[in-house]
Amino acid sequence: TMAQSMPGPNEKSMPRFEKSTDPKELERFFVRLEELFNKCAIAPDVDKKKYTVIYTDIKMEKQWKVLDHFVKGTYEEFKKDVLSSYDGTLAGNRDAMQELKQLIWRYRLSPIQEKSEYMSFKQEFQVLAVVLKKEGICSNQELVDQFLAPMADSLYNSMKLRMEWLNPPAGKTSKDPANPYTLEEVMASGLDVLQGAVYVAKDSQVLHSVFPLVNGVKKLESLYDTGSQIVSMSEHIADRLGLIYDPDIVINMQSTNKQVEKSLRMAKNITFLFGDITVYLQVHIIRDPAYNVLLGRPFDVLMASTVFNNTEEGQVIKIKDPNSLRSAMVPMFPWGQC
Repeated sequence: TMAQSMPGPNEKSMPRFEKSTDPKELERFFVRLEELFNKCAIAPDVDKKKYTVIYTDIKMEKQWKVLDHFVKGTYEEFKKDVLSSYDGTLAGNRDAMQELKQLIWRYRLSPIQEKSEYMSFKQEFQVLAVVLKKEGICSNQELVDQFLAPMADSLYNSMKLRMEWLNPPAGKTSKDPANPYTLEEVMASGLDVLQGAVYVAKDSQVLHSVFPLVNGVKKLESLYDTGSQIVSMSEHIADRLGLIYDPDIVINMQSTNKQVEKSLRMAKNITFLFGDITVYLQVHIIRDPAYNVLLGRPFDVLMASTVFNNTEEGQVIKIKDPNSLRSAMVPMFPWGQC
């Protein structure tokens, strides 16, 4: 009897794995896929890998194609790569560093202390690390530093302690002080801590945002972060709002990879409308931050703001107009969830 043909990517009978699919379904996806390989007499590794990525969405296809054994390697090696790294988004090699910076910034808003958060971050980080290491953009130690950046202090300290117990590499009597641990060892140490007897207390909450009308044009999600010394805005948003900049006022900004970058310029006396209260802010313009607008310490001081929390992790901010002395209660929302 003739072997049947593999189903097309849009046929109902095909197995499918997408970005939104529960990761627990991944192994079942491969079981169904391999049943089809047997029925359709698909034997060459190159064909098996080709059909594997066909039955995914565009984001997953991009992610899987950068794994080590997609181009060179057996189907089983490629399958093992996929199973160990099944989540994340890759916009292309040239964007990988920017993707990494934004990934770290996003997780640093609410430092990692739980296993579910750790695994999600680890899976996304791994995909980007493959590209950055392969292209020679980041060294092992740079990737290790980046990976540890969003860990909560308690988890970070436990991971460091766990890594200190590791033996030196084979054939060596001591670790290299400049590069003591591989990225794989660091990732494994975090998982060991979170699965073992070391428990990590929840020591932070996600940051919140408000939605003022900016420059009389549009309501924008604005991250409220009193830890920042400035009020800032992405260049893309500033251009859409038609802001006029002062090119002579710049400040040094430290990025997530420890490099110092300059802000682009400053926009003066930009209006932010909260209900019927208008505030004028000096806004630094930043290239490619992870947020649209950030309301830092200057906003907090000017508006004499007070944040009220409840046990359900909800927040309301009280602000006072410095000119009329009128007050308003402004609802806040978890950043990035509206």
